[in-house]
Amino acid sequence: MTRRAIISNETTKQREREGGTAATKGDQRLSQTTDRLLTPEQAAEFLAVSTRQLRDLADAGHLAFVNIGLGERPTRRYLPADIAAFIESRRVAPELREQARATIKSSTAFKIADFAALRDELRQKRRSKR
Repeated sequence: MTRRAIISNETTKQREREGGTAATKGDQRLSQTTDRLLTPEQAAEFLAVSTRQLRDLADAGHLAFVNIGLGERPTRRYLPADIAAFIESRRVAPELREQARATIKSSTAFKIADFAALRDELRQKRRSKR
């Protein structure tokens, strides 16, 4: 499934949910589960990250997944709705980024040294000693 198809499918389902229908929570959960589950490779490609980074995001709890495995190790699949929610949660508005930069204060104070002036000062001290 292509990125455009996933977004289009998710947008359509979101519009249906917001369209004033009397859908219950159970109906919403059912509509989410009828979405096509994505493999880790497909989800990673959609997010433009590696499968390793996708797994790390899921392990850290930033990205929800569905465990379809029967054994000890999880067999992960991802809902397009969860991926869309993850993307939305990570969006950063440019003005907020600038405000955050403005509030960050440097913990180190440094001074730019004028080495030529320092050298000249040392030479003058040596000459005055002679």
